[in-house]
Amino acid sequence: MAANTNKRADLRPDETVEIGSQEFDRDEATTGSCESDGRRTQSPRLGGRDVGPTEERIMSYERLDAAYPTPEERNGEPVRPPAPEVAVRSIPNGYAGTAAIVAEMRRLARSAYRDERINRLARAITEEIEDRDFAGELEAVLWWMQAVFRYTRLPWHPAGLQRLQTPSETLLDAPVRTGECASLATALAALLMSLGFEVMFRTAGTDALDPRFFEHVYVLVNVPGDGWVAADPSYLHPPGWEHEAVVTIQDWPLT
Repeated sequence: MAANTNKRADLRPDETVEIGSQEFDRDEATTGSCESDGRRTQSPRLGGRDVGPTEERIMSYERLDAAYPTPEERNGEPVRPPAPEVAVRSIPNGYAGTAAIVAEMRRLARSAYRDERINRLARAITEEIEDRDFAGELEAVLWWMQAVFRYTRLPWHPAGLQRLQTPSETLLDAPVRTGECASLATALAALLMSLGFEVMFRTAGTDALDPRFFEHVYVLVNVPGDGWVAADPSYLHPPGWEHEAVVTIQDWPLT
C-alpha cells in the first residue's frame, strides 16, 4: 500500500493546522470544512483529494418577494411607448388633394427600405416560392396582405385633413392589423419593392362625369414577363383584378 501523503490525516485529535489565516482541527482538516466568523467554508475535492479551502458562495433567500425595479426607477424618468407613425395632414380639396395624398404615399413607400424588418417580412412571406417565380411572389405577398389585414374606412376627421400610416406602422407596429386603402396600398408597395419589383399607384373613380374625382387607390406591379399587373389589398381577389365599378383611373409612378 502506498504511504499516506496527506499529512493532515496524521494530526492528533487535539492538534490544529493553520492554512492561510484559518485554523482547522483534525476532523475539519480531513473533511475540508470549518467554521470561520460564523460562515461555513468548504474545500472542494477532486477524486477524493482536497485541493484547498475555498469560501462557499453565500446566497440570501430572505427577500423572495422583492419587486424588480420599474423602468421609471431604472431610467429615472417615465418610459413612454413610441408614438404611432401616423401622419394627419392638411390637404386641398378635389384633385389637388388626391395628388397630395399620393405624393405622401410615394414618399413613405420609397423610404420604407430603411426599416430592415420590412425586407425580412417580405422574404419570410415568399420563402417557399420557387426561384425566379416573380408572379408567385406577387401572389404570395398580395394574398398575405388580404388574409392578415381587415379593411377599414378612414377615421372621422374634419374636412381638409388626411390620415396615412407608414408601412412600418401598418405592417409591424400597430397593435391590430387594419387599414384603409391608402395605408394598405402603401404597405403592399413597400413589401413588393423589398423584393425588387417596380410599382406605382393607381387611383380609381366611379363618376364618369368627374374623371378627376378618385375614391380608391391600389398598386400596379411590373412583373417580369407579364407586364403591369393590378394588386388591390383591400379586396379578396387575385392579382390582375380591378373593381368593375371603376370608370376613371390615373397611374402615379413612384419616380
